[in-house]
Amino acid sequence: MATNKNRITFQASDELKDSLELCAKDREQSVSALIVGVMRDYLLSQGYLTVVKKQNIPQTQAET
Repeated sequence: MATNKNRITFQASDELKDSLELCAKDREQSVSALIVGVMRDYLLSQGYLTVVKKQNIPQTQAET
């Protein structure tokens, strides 16, 4: 099953990268899934995103 997903690259400090990796590990998910979930929640809360398509991305605490 093919999916169309875009890649976004950004720079982060060592501290931020390490923190993201630790958080993702504690949540048993990838760093990518963590970032997508956090950004999705933020964009929903700010009104930039109104519909969330069903994806295989674990829920974040804001959704529980």
